[in-house]
Amino acid sequence: MPENLRITAPVNTNEEIRNTNSLKEPAAVETANPARVVQPNTQEQDVNSQSLDLLLNLESVYGKFIQQLRRTPSLSKSLGETLGDAAAVREQILARQPEDSPLRKLVDSFPMTKEEVVENLQFQQENSSEFSGSFFQLLNLLSSKSVDAGFDLQLAGFLKAYDAFQNADDTTKSIFRDLKTIGGQIQKNYAENLKALTGKLSEKHPAESAPANLQVLKKEILPLLARYVSRSNDYGKSRENISLLLHHTTMLEAGVKANVADSFRKLIEYAKYGLNIPEETIDAIQSLFSSELAKTRQKPRNGFLDSLISLLVQQRDAKDETGRASGQSVYKDVCSALLLDNSVYMPFTHLFLPFSYGGRYLFAQIWIEKSGGGDRVPAPEKPLHVYLSFDIRDLGHFEATVELTGKTAGLSVGYPPSLDTSRGEIREQLSSIFEKNGLVLRHTELSACREPKIEREILKKAEERKQIVNVTV
Repeated sequence: MPENLRITAPVNTNEEIRNTNSLKEPAAVETANPARVVQPNTQEQDVNSQSLDLLLNLESVYGKFIQQLRRTPSLSKSLGETLGDAAAVREQILARQPEDSPLRKLVDSFPMTKEEVVENLQFQQENSSEFSGSFFQLLNLLSSKSVDAGFDLQLAGFLKAYDAFQNADDTTKSIFRDLKTIGGQIQKNYAENLKALTGKLSEKHPAESAPANLQVLKKEILPLLARYVSRSNDYGKSRENISLLLHHTTMLEAGVKANVADSFRKLIEYAKYGLNIPEETIDAIQSLFSSELAKTRQKPRNGFLDSLISLLVQQRDAKDETGRASGQSVYKDVCSALLLDNSVYMPFTHLFLPFSYGGRYLFAQIWIEKSGGGDRVPAPEKPLHVYLSFDIRDLGHFEATVELTGKTAGLSVGYPPSLDTSRGEIREQLSSIFEKNGLVLRHTELSACREPKIEREILKKAEERKQIVNVTV
């Protein structure tokens, strides 16, 4: 599949958004950027980074994803440290914060029983993707067995439309928020007109009201803002928020029910005539799709995750004594980490879990390799990899790689150097854990963990799968 899939529709120049200058300017001569010219390798260069830059268009969707992924260790560290600091002063928070405070609810969820730990991990795995259930499992099976990249193109278009349709509620709320923000940033006469036009939009039943809302946005609101942009010298925040409004408008348009139906029709036609999929399989896909659309979707609830999100929103909106936003950097880091690790390009399901155990705070991250690891045709008995990384406050950093093949497992564990004297006890305890779970350890490697290694392995795997969209759970 091409890596640079379009994720937003271009602005339609026929929708009464007029250019300020209709005269065509001669194309500017594009000069070579010395920074982009391939230079001979030197000892100082990072070979892996250089080769990746050559392989990927950094302006593509996946190029941006890889750029963010390179920062994953620092992003995950921000999340772990933020929650760890809250755990360290848990008693003070419980004593001083109101009962409905997001921070109090969050730290109150840290102590977990073994059963609650399992429940939290299962919840994250089951809700890590919009694309779960029998319908998407069947589509993923067809994709994995097909050698035709054209099917993945059609599948990606359908997934984009389906995701936009399911999230029409959030997109509509974002549009109203964008309009309110823009109204506070532009000139008064334009702001008054914008407020009047915003009154024509409906927040009720977002999926059903989307076509009418789009007419107001495209025919009236966006042309008004286009006139403002063309007649003003405002190069401030309003420009960024107008761009964000355009983005949310294209998302709303992509999720119109008619567009979802059309993208599904194209997918079915390609599968039927391009891949020669049997008629009974086509009927099964159509039946499952009808059932999927008929489902009543409700946002899943989880006490820990709900309180974390509420706290992040509160942090985003916090202001210091001067009235400036005070928590933006941490908020952006943590949100980027949470959103990044569940990308459809990531060949792993990423789970994270902070909790207190035995009087110590622990922040754990788990990466479970998705079915088939992103391979086009999975080999029989191919090992499945699970990566674990966790920090225990006042003890240190641990890492583990588990390679599962049927009922046998290979295990590699890294532990803080201070525990080197307990090597035999660690090996014995690990063997006992695997035995209780019905697994046979074929080998165990133990070593002192002097620096994190798993993040590099995750990045390497993601690079290898850069052309595969994997939505398995």
